[in-house]
Amino acid sequence: VCSDKTGTLTEGKMKVVEAAASTTSLKPKAKSLNLIRGAILCNNMTNPLEIAMMRYAQSQISNLKTQNQISKFKTNNTRLDEIPFSSERKFIATLHAPSESKDKGEIFLSGAPEMVMQIASLERGEEIKWQKKLDDYTKKGLRVVAFASSLGDLEKLKKDFIKLKKDF
Repeated sequence: VCSDKTGTLTEGKMKVVEAAASTTSLKPKAKSLNLIRGAILCNNMTNPLEIAMMRYAQSQISNLKTQNQISKFKTNNTRLDEIPFSSERKFIATLHAPSESKDKGEIFLSGAPEMVMQIASLERGEEIKWQKKLDDYTKKGLRVVAFASSLGDLEKLKKDFIKLKKDF
């Protein structure tokens, strides 16, 4: 989950002020890197929110002291398909094929937390935990964006992506 504050009165542009990541199978550094990958790959740089997410990703890459640059993320993860953001759908989704693997793929999803949590099918305990965190963010006056990703067999993910297009 990534939250941003508009900063309209002070700067006239959005910026990310807090971020949280959760994946039970990943170590903290990997969790942060996965969130950064989502902010880069599930992003078209078409509005202030996406620009703020890209700025956040750039700052975090240098904080993680990783050699990967944003252009390398994009080059090494070919975008195969996209479900563009719409105000009705309230999310953007992208399907990628990492260059290092011919049979693996990854779906990234970014959008309104209620939509992302619905699509991601969280377990009840995990959903309650995230809803509390989201409520805390909104009480602080933050605009909240959720991310989700799924890594796996490319052919299965292609089918999942087609179903996602049809269902939403």
